[in-house]
Amino acid sequence: MMRQSKNNDKCISLTENMSDEELLQRWVNDDKQAFNLFYMRHSMWIRKIVLKKISWFQEEKTETETDDWTQDIWLKICLDRAKIKVDEQGSARPFFGYLYCT
Repeated sequence: MMRQSKNNDKCISLTENMSDEELLQRWVNDDKQAFNLFYMRHSMWIRKIVLKKISWFQEEKTETETDDWTQDIWLKICLDRAKIKVDEQGSARPFFGYLYCT
């Protein structure tokens, strides 16, 4: 899938094959399409982790709690996007582990 983003009056193609590192670099420079692709790539994975974490603390999970925790993690990601590190494969997922513990 390819998306187009206008950034500083030039057109940039974003593809799903871009590494998290490339997306983060573009996102730090306020490329909204890079954020959208980054979000689509990681949103379900983060939600699954939130569901696991909630289940450690309580037997019943509510949709509201899951949504709240997921939103909190995305807020941390957005606020700290310039600090996110990627692994050797270019993935930001190892960094997200830090967010669950804080």
